[in-house]
Amino acid sequence: MREQSTTRFVSAPADDVFELITSPEHLPEWNKAIIRVIDVPEELHAGAEWVVQLSALGQSWRSRSTVLDIDSDGRHLRTGRAPMTATPPTRTGPGASPTHLVGAR
Repeated sequence: MREQSTTRFVSAPADDVFELITSPEHLPEWNKAIIRVIDVPEELHAGAEWVVQLSALGQSWRSRSTVLDIDSDGRHLRTGRAPMTATPPTRTGPGASPTHLVGAR
């Protein structure tokens, strides 16, 4: 299977973006296919898992993700599903450049 990646620029600080993508309870806020979060770990670390309910194309199913590694300093999360990295803006202050969010799938 061919690896794909998606890039988004987010008008928010990289720390805020990384906090959002590493908070499984917030997944339905930015992933419309996730209709609810069923189970979340108390803390994200290698081996931690969460379970969500997905809905797409008239079907619904549960999906479990496992953290393979997480680097808060480098703002990188890798799960069994897809790695994600939030890169800080190159400019700060008024008119700052957005955070660069890259996710592979």
